[in-house]
Amino acid sequence: MAPRAARGARSLKAAAKASRGAASKFEAAPVERKRHDVVGQRKPRAPKSSSAARKRSEAERRETLAVEYRNQHRSNVLIDGRFGEADDNLPAEEKHYARLQRERLRQARSSKFALEEPSAAALDAAIAKHKLARLDRKEERERERQLDVQSLLLGGAAGKAAAKPSGAGKAGGAGGEGAASYSDYHTLLAAMGGEVKAQPSDRLRGLDA
Repeated sequence: MAPRAARGARSLKAAAKASRGAASKFEAAPVERKRHDVVGQRKPRAPKSSSAARKRSEAERRETLAVEYRNQHRSNVLIDGRFGEADDNLPAEEKHYARLQRERLRQARSSKFALEEPSAAALDAAIAKHKLARLDRKEERERERQLDVQSLLLGGAAGKAAAKPSGAGKAGGAGGEGAASYSDYHTLLAAMGGEVKAQPSDRLRGLDA
């Protein structure tokens, strides 16, 4: 029994030495089947190698995680992003001119987050513009009020006078053009901001007839 066991041990050692450089059968084993089948999913028939997948993952980690690990304690990195700095064919004077032009364009842009304090001239110009805008609005309101008064005078008094015959006026009123009723005067005074008082006189009441 002893010689047979020794021969078995020697054969196992020889087999291990022979398969030392070959790929392991466990690494070349197929990927485990998924629990659920997805509709439309591609299922390649070629067997997948675990060793190849491991090499790919190691290469990806060297390109990503290794770079982050080397730069994790670095700070104050100066990146020269000035216009024309990377262009060696551009002369120095052209670089300065292009940078100045870009700076002027940046300053010309209006930004609500700008922290730069405006100059006195800019403040004076803004105040003058605001005052002119207020004056224009006031004049516009005054013109509208004048137009309303004119429309009341022409449309209320003259319109009614034109609709009446020439001799239809009663006592106290000129029975022709320009004869206004009591309601027209009431509306006109209200439009002009005046205080309207009750006038129960027969003379003014006769204007409404």
